[in-house]
Amino acid sequence: MSSTPKPLLSLILVVGFLVVGLFFIQHFFEILLFLDELRIRLGLAKLPPPCPVGELVNASGYVYGPCQYDGPFKPSGATCNSSMVIIGGQVLSCIASDGRYAVFKARLSYDECWPPGNRLAKTCLAVLASSKYVVFVDLRSGEAVATSLSVSEAIGEKDVVFGKDGVYLRGDRPRDFISLRVELDPTKLRISQPVELVNGTMIKVIPAGS
Repeated sequence: MSSTPKPLLSLILVVGFLVVGLFFIQHFFEILLFLDELRIRLGLAKLPPPCPVGELVNASGYVYGPCQYDGPFKPSGATCNSSMVIIGGQVLSCIASDGRYAVFKARLSYDECWPPGNRLAKTCLAVLASSKYVVFVDLRSGEAVATSLSVSEAIGEKDVVFGKDGVYLRGDRPRDFISLRVELDPTKLRISQPVELVNGTMIKVIPAGS
């Protein structure tokens, strides 16, 4: 009766471990999302409230040229559509501003998906997937909303529209937003002039007077 040679058996075991490892890595995020959903269904965690932004509307407004900002940028909180704890941020570019609102491409850093001290606290999945966001800030109140950017996605000044009743993002594809606060210095902001009047279907991001 013949037996499998030890070198061949070792090779089979190594290949087997590699296949299992690659499968786990490929489906890592799906596994974490499944576990999160299971915890919610079992009542061990609650979904955060949805953000009251992101509605598709017909609107009009002005596109502004790019802005410049060299002041502080301190994001905090995440009051809706997210249970992450924001611990810092960095402005990558100032996309556009009309003097009432400013839109930035920024890197947000998070700590945990659940409030500090919660027994279910864990590493936030979002920080593993993406940390680049477009952040829309009300310069009067500091209230802000943000939407994540995919690796290949680019949003520029021509994609942002400033209307009488708020800020819009051009396009008709629904997006997810999170709500937060951002502390910055409006005196460090340099804005351009309006360059184009546009109208059509847009995503309403921040209502006027928010």
